Amino acid sequence: MCEKRRIERLWVAGLAFALSFSACSEEFPAAGGGTERGDGVPVVFAPVRATRANGDTDNTAGEYAIDNISVFLAVAGSSTIDYGYVHQSFSSLDNGSIENPKMVSLPLTPGSLADMDVYVIANCYDVAGLGAVRTVDDIRALQTARAPVTTGPLPMYGELSDADLNTSTTTSPLTVPLTRTVAKLRITVTFADPDWVGADNRFVVEQAAPYTYYAPGNISAFDASEFVDYPAIALNADATPGQFTGVAYVYESASAPRLHIYTTVGGTAKEYIALDHFPVPVRNYLYDIEIRLLKPSSATGSIQ
Repeated sequence: MCEKRRIERLWVAGLAFALSFSACSEEFPAAGGGTERGDGVPVVFAPVRATRANGDTDNTAGEYAIDNISVFLAVAGSSTIDYGYVHQSFSSLDNGSIENPKMVSLPLTPGSLADMDVYVIANCYDVAGLGAVRTVDDIRALQTARAPVTTGPLPMYGELSDADLNTSTTTSPLTVPLTRTVAKLRITVTFADPDWVGADNRFVVEQAAPYTYYAPGNISAFDASEFVDYPAIALNADATPGQFTGVAYVYESASAPRLHIYTTVGGTAKEYIALDHFPVPVRNYLYDIEIRLLKPSSATGSIQ
């Protein structure tokens, strides 16, 4: 027997959360017009700390992980990419922190690198697409993988305008922040009655955006046939009795996804559906979604 009900209470709070970098990868030839090799220009990729997620136990190292990073340079205000480095190697600056900022040494000679726009794509596996970048429009057209975000590392983007790379040194390097292209949904389900607590608790995100663009400012409005449903995500027990939490990462979208909660109480499978008041996901935001399930009335079978 499976009971399907609307969620009795849904509370949502949104706030920006930190971004990330880590790991190094293989270096490829320059994608743009430049092939200059020089003494090296150091650039650091550092996190932007979030107010609430900072220090939170849910602020995990995996959210800062970088598997690959690509850097593109253009003269400030220009639409043409002058230098491009796909999957450029880089080093860790602080292995003791979960943010662990990274430093790239771009193979250029300082001297003519004032007033440059810097574009960064992290955790992108479309090597052909990255290698084909010749203009800023090409960067803005780069899309994430077309699939639910079920594994890391998370796709990220960074941009810095009118930067003077001539002044960047290892002791005082230029710093470029990276932003996740996904929103983070932290789902907390609480069973209000200690005698009525479910097992095998999980949730499913449905009608979510199938992809987004690495660069911000181009949020797609998808047809119903394009939306994707996520595989079930476990809700794990918290320290608080009767409380369970799980996390999902979803691409930004012009419309809100919906949420299913699944549980089994007393051998009976139950399903709760959140159709209304669900947040429209914005990149690099954390949404705390708190759901309180009340024991159904024995007389009516409804949510109290």
